[in-house]
Amino acid sequence: MPKSLLILAILAFLPCAQLAHAAGSLPITGEAVVLVVPDHAVISFGIECRDPEVPAAKRRNDEIAGRFTALTGKLGIAADQLRTDCLSIAPHYPNDQNKPQLVPDYFSVSRTIEVTVRDLALIDTLLTEAVAAGITTVSDVEFRTTEMRKHRDEARRQAVRAAREKAELLAEALGHGLGRATSISEGSIGWYGYANGFRNRDYGQQYQNRTINAGGDGPGDTTVPPGRLAVRAIISINYDLQ
Repeated sequence: MPKSLLILAILAFLPCAQLAHAAGSLPITGEAVVLVVPDHAVISFGIECRDPEVPAAKRRNDEIAGRFTALTGKLGIAADQLRTDCLSIAPHYPNDQNKPQLVPDYFSVSRTIEVTVRDLALIDTLLTEAVAAGITTVSDVEFRTTEMRKHRDEARRQAVRAAREKAELLAEALGHGLGRATSISEGSIGWYGYANGFRNRDYGQQYQNRTINAGGDGPGDTTVPPGRLAVRAIISINYDLQ
């Protein structure tokens, strides 16, 4: 056979070979959500004070921070469970064009204190008394667990089992047996929690509650109960068909 005809024959055969290989594989994705009881929470408290004079605004901010620190101590929260950011000082200029723009209306002095709460039963009391102490914002209540690695690994194992069960079902429906896994990859993995937030401003208090849904193929849509974490894993596996 001439060399040119041999090359053409090989090139014509390659697409068929690739198609046959693709028909003999089954890509599948498994997902799992593990609900976990948190063992601590991290809460961010904000203090903002405004005054035409920076020293006056800072003095009030320091006073509120002192009252709040005393409150956490009274509730049995250790000092090393508090983390304070640096002070932020920002001028606010008038929007009125009739006023000189280079002279600020007031200065805003702000700081954030992040508190780790090990006793979750203290959260309601801490939030209520923090407002009374002068805290102006609570940006988040984030539930966490110290055993996140263990729960992530369990979610991975369940996602792999879900993928294999789905693959076996589909292979059987196609009249094939399920062969070996040829590749595996991990998709998004993370955790979702129950979040609370509220603000206390001059115009009053606003409370906001949010329940996060963790959904997907496999376990079905899951509404996270208050005070629970949903640890989620997605695993993609490619199987050979027999």
